[in-house]
Formats: sequence, structure tokens, C-alpha cells
Amino acid sequence: MRRTVLVVAIMLGAAASPALAADNGLYIGGSIGGSSLDIRDFDTDLGDLSFSDGDTAYKLFAGFRFLSFLAVEAGYVDFGDPSDTVGTIEGDSIKLDIGLTGWDAFALGILPIGPVDIFVKVGVISWDADIHAALDELIDRDSDSGTDAAWGLGVALRLGSVAIRIEGEQFDVDGADDLYLFSVGATFTF
Repeated sequence: MRRTVLVVAIMLGAAASPALAADNGLYIGGSIGGSSLDIRDFDTDLGDLSFSDGDTAYKLFAGFRFLSFLAVEAGYVDFGDPSDTVGTIEGDSIKLDIGLTGWDAFALGILPIGPVDIFVKVGVISWDADIHAALDELIDRDSDSGTDAAWGLGVALRLGSVAIRIEGEQFDVDGADDLYLFSVGATFTF
């Protein structure tokens, strides 16, 4: 009897292990969440001003998982249009709207624990910012761009070829003190 139970347990374990194994290969995904942008004490002709706001953000990406512990991915991210009132001149508010988008690329280190993956990512973002400043009826527009470092961490729950993932990312965008993206999304592995 013990021998039969042992054989059945081994067979069930062998049958379950492919279901728990990571799906390697090409994957696509998307996430939605919130961005947070902080610019503290930027110097202007009006003195030191600060900006702090966030918006709804999304990203679309594709990647390739080489091994159960290593992947690369690249994608497009839209941080939304954060806006904030940064000061006043003679009683009129100065409002800034910053539309921020970018293309990013990451290397991922993955720790697979059963059907759960814990991952860290390190990479770069090539970003573009459209800046709109408004003071009463006066509107000024500017733009900026650059390529800077990015990193993040997250967790994914694998359900076959589909994975649900939650992650936080920080982007070291020049001129910003903090730019974060917190998102929930899904991936599909081919």
C-alpha cells in the first residue's frame, strides 16, 4: 500500500512540475497604473518652484525569457499628463502640465518560486517631455528629451502561458527628482 501511494505521489509530482515550470520564450504584455512625478526646487527667473503630481499611466511591452531566471524586455510607456500649480505672480497661478512618454529596455533577473516569479529589472529609458506653462491667459510650451537609467521590481503569478504581474519602477529622468510608475498588468507567452 505504501509503495502504491509513493508511486502515485511521484507521478502526480512529475505531472505537476511542467505546469509550475516557467514558460520560456517570447512574451507580450501591457499594464496600467499610476505615475508620480516630483521636481523639487527647480530654479527659474521667478525663484525656486516645485512640482508634484501624478496621473494614470500605461505601458505596452514585449520580451524574451531565455531561462527561468533571465529575460529582456522593451516597450513604450505613457506616464500621462501630471499637472500642478507651482506658484503665483501677482495673484495669478502658474500651472505646469508635463506630458511624459518614453521607450524603455530592461534586463530582468527572475527568482521563480513555484507559480510565482519575483523579478528585478535594470535598464534605460529614452524619454520625451512636453511642458505647458500657463499664467492666466499666457501659455508657453517647451519640450525636453533624454536617455537615462531605470530600474524596478515586481512579482508575477503564472497561470500557464498567462501571467498577472504587479511592479514598481523608478526612472532617473534628468531634471526630475523622482519619477515612479506603479502598475498591474498581464503577459502572454507564446
